[in-house]
Amino acid sequence: MTKILFVLLSSFAWACLAQVTPDSTPMELRRGIAHRYSLPIAIGVNGDINIFSDCDGVAFNPVVIFGLKQSKQTYLVPNLSNEFRLEEPRPEARWVHHERQRIETGLGVRVNAGFKLGFAVFKGSQTVSVRQSTERGVDLPLLKLPKDLQGFSGWRPEDEGHFQTYGGMMVYAGLGLGADLGLSAAYSLTNNFIVSVKKSKLDEVLITVEEESLQARKLKLSWGPVDASTTQFKGRLLRMSFNLSLNRPGHALAYQKIMEGRVDQVQKAFPEALLSMSWNGNERALSVGFKPIAVGTRRWFHQSYAGGTEEVYTRVEESKGLLLKKREHRDYVFADTDGLILIWTSRMKDIDGHTLNKHFMKRARSLDLVGFSHARIDEQVELGNVVTQMGVAISRAELEVFAKDPTAPSKAKRLSSLVQKALKRPWRQAKLGLGKTLLLEPQLIRSLVETMKSKKEVHFKFLSAKYQSLWGITPMDTTP
Repeated sequence: MTKILFVLLSSFAWACLAQVTPDSTPMELRRGIAHRYSLPIAIGVNGDINIFSDCDGVAFNPVVIFGLKQSKQTYLVPNLSNEFRLEEPRPEARWVHHERQRIETGLGVRVNAGFKLGFAVFKGSQTVSVRQSTERGVDLPLLKLPKDLQGFSGWRPEDEGHFQTYGGMMVYAGLGLGADLGLSAAYSLTNNFIVSVKKSKLDEVLITVEEESLQARKLKLSWGPVDASTTQFKGRLLRMSFNLSLNRPGHALAYQKIMEGRVDQVQKAFPEALLSMSWNGNERALSVGFKPIAVGTRRWFHQSYAGGTEEVYTRVEESKGLLLKKREHRDYVFADTDGLILIWTSRMKDIDGHTLNKHFMKRARSLDLVGFSHARIDEQVELGNVVTQMGVAISRAELEVFAKDPTAPSKAKRLSSLVQKALKRPWRQAKLGLGKTLLLEPQLIRSLVETMKSKKEVHFKFLSAKYQSLWGITPMDTTP
């Protein structure tokens, strides 16, 4: 069962490469977007009410929570290709419209008594709509979750929607330490309910239903423009996935129960579709800058499943603001008992050839990809908004055989030494460290493949609204 659970988890890794548009990682759905705003009203313990001024001694302030986030992205539907190149879109090209809308609200109260102590309840919703069309500028409405199964008859094949509702409570405290230094802590409980739908055929939809309970403990240190935080997560997730036919009354009844929240009854009808998992995680984050002018953020997130047998590591670098063009680089290591899956992704706004060469093409050259050998990108060419993805799988057996190979060339000696040192420990303890090293130094993967004289394929994707989007698989060049 444990292995089946991680197959579900690691399927997200290849989904990053299989989907025509990028989607949020699971952590993005679990991180709040709202800000807490204290109203300029102070209520003293003796009943005094002051507006725009504080009360003497202990006072209470009402708090409003609000957050709104919207985004629209348009890309050409990617063509399958084993070779990367820039080419103009064809007249018959189709477009993907990716729209996201998220809102979060809440109410609370804060106590001021030399330090700050607060309590709040919140709720939120998020809708992600993915649709295709033959025109770029067409205004497609945001998909809505129908009340009954027949409502999907108005969806087009390949239409995809993700509908999330969530709610919870939080307790938080803050203390000013002087010299613009502040320390705060928060504890929250959240319940998530997510319905994801893809119309796979004219009369059939693929539905995934998720219920998750999540605990989070966060500690944050602030000093002027610098924020550093660490967050501990503990979650339990139930997930069901099944195909429903628009022509079967029994399936219509199952969908109705889902909409009514009676998921346990649907589970009895589709017992093989249920998966359950518990997980622990931690996130470290460092942010420098002034919102909304310019902010740079780095995050490191680690999730552990099945007592550490399966793990996911995410490394994020992000810059945004009025003075910065948005850049987001998000890299993953999926590690289980059989090996590693490494994925590098970038989402960049208004870039030129220099930026693409620096991130996407540089990695392709490090891996010596055959399909990129003839690609030359002009440093000055304007590319607009671009999403890139690249992924490779490395088995545990490959690493173990490589560590014992005495014929490794000199340029592979460093990797050989790293692998040998790591494998002196149990694989359970060594796998994530190896994955992090290979994630940061992909050229080491090329050394491994050359030494093993093996064939290694790399998945890649290039999404653009200006040039033809591409996705495909290309081998590494193992010629010495």
